[in-house]
Amino acid sequence: MKYNDTWDLEEVFAGGTNSEEVQTKISSIKEDIVHYANQLKEWNREPANDTTALQSILKQQEVIGKGLGQVATFVNMWRDAFMMMNMQVL
Repeated sequence: MKYNDTWDLEEVFAGGTNSEEVQTKISSIKEDIVHYANQLKEWNREPANDTTALQSILKQQEVIGKGLGQVATFVNMWRDAFMMMNMQVL
């Protein structure tokens, strides 16, 4: 199998690491974290049989983790592409 050696990072977040799209995603993650923190504060472990709140907390944790992973991967790919361009100039 042959893979394309080029990445089009504009398809992920147009405009690079300082773009409005990236900033919007980061703001969304911040809001998710605040919501998550509130869920943790309000969580009452009683009754022990009610797992609805815990499931919601774990779902929110997953959303945050995926969002952070997406942004971090994008920034790392952008940095790698930048480094490759600079190495080609040398």
